[in-house]
Amino acid sequence: MMPLRNVTYTLLLTGVLALQSGCGDVMPDRNDENGMRTETNRLGQLSMRSPNGGVARVNRDQLTRIAEQVPGVEQAVLAMNDKDVVIGIKVDNAGKRRIVEKQVYSQLLWQYPEYEYFVTSDEALFDRVRTANKNQTVGQYHTKSVTSDNEIKTLADEITRAMVKP
Repeated sequence: MMPLRNVTYTLLLTGVLALQSGCGDVMPDRNDENGMRTETNRLGQLSMRSPNGGVARVNRDQLTRIAEQVPGVEQAVLAMNDKDVVIGIKVDNAGKRRIVEKQVYSQLLWQYPEYEYFVTSDEALFDRVRTANKNQTVGQYHTKSVTSDNEIKTLADEITRAMVKP
């Protein structure tokens, strides 16, 4: 009976030590080149630079691909800033456009909940989203533009007035 008790205590002690040691991917905070404390990127190899210079889990092309995979979407174009994503879609059946908008919204929100999504199938807004997208891709380095941020916020406000969230 004694060996069984020793094995049980050993397993229990090993479990407690394993829980205390932690097995997460959280790295300690570090100092940058100016000596300021900065939070390290916890996304590791999966992280990418956003067009605005920050760290993003996803880029515009990936979000566009997700939107275009929703049944009923013929074409999708989007523009994004640090937290807002405006998406213009062309649907194959105008009678189901609101349903398709909701599906695109839900699909993106489910996969990347850290962004605020604004989806429209309105043709005039679609063209404005495409223009905002082109304005963001001007130049080799995709630098952050205050004009494009304001344009995205304005588009988001206009889409919000017409959008039906699920």
